[in-house]
Amino acid sequence: LGLLRLTRGEVTELVGAGLALSINLGAFQSSLMRTSIAHAATFESMSSLWLVLGEVATWLVFKGPAVSRTTIGAVMIGCFGALLCFREPPSDSGTGHAVTAFGDALALSSGVGACFFLVAAEKLRHALEPLTFLSSVLAIYSVATAVAAFYIDPRPPTLTTNPTAGLFGWLTLSPDRLPLQLSVTAMVDVAGYLAFIAVMKYVPAIMVSAVMLLGPFVSTLEGMVIGVEAVPGLWTMAGAGVITVGSAIIAIESQRKTKTYALGEIG
Repeated sequence: LGLLRLTRGEVTELVGAGLALSINLGAFQSSLMRTSIAHAATFESMSSLWLVLGEVATWLVFKGPAVSRTTIGAVMIGCFGALLCFREPPSDSGTGHAVTAFGDALALSSGVGACFFLVAAEKLRHALEPLTFLSSVLAIYSVATAVAAFYIDPRPPTLTTNPTAGLFGWLTLSPDRLPLQLSVTAMVDVAGYLAFIAVMKYVPAIMVSAVMLLGPFVSTLEGMVIGVEAVPGLWTMAGAGVITVGSAIIAIESQRKTKTYALGEIG
């Protein structure tokens, strides 16, 4: 079993990955109550910019590997895009929640959690199989989230199948509980996280985070289709476009330093 062969440092990184995922998903869920889906998804997907900012900080403080001017310029472009999104005036987002600066800030912190999760996944990808890594991280995430719920939620959770406050409420056979949970697991955990973790054996985390920029467009369109999201404002669309350009530049710059594998070589 791969878990038994991990060093103490790798175990620490694995636990850190689980806690980072808790911050990522917890902050994202909280942001959806305080801003639009478009804003939440856009700011949450800015993990590539956080990764580069971490590299710049390492370069400046610890004299780590130099960061190219192109990459630094791309980060500045991305930050400018975020500022454009912040200019969107407070309004009804279509979800019943106004677009607020606090909600956007929560979504930004969600991106920080995603950043740390991707870094840990990149480091541990060679030590653990994708399914083993994801299962371990989700187990840590589940415990951390359950503990946090007792202190943060206005109504403490119960050890029941109550669909609203029960820790096992997702087992309820209503359409918006177990069937929905199974579909989200298939689309997000299996098709999403597991695929990202699998390819991280061959490409760096920053490339994966850049691909994740498709998320805001898909989630906003889905929200509009089912009637829980309004058409994004001009500031939001302009800012999201600028952020995408900045992250695309980062991805292209990173690709120059990354070995490319044929699809048949990935396993």
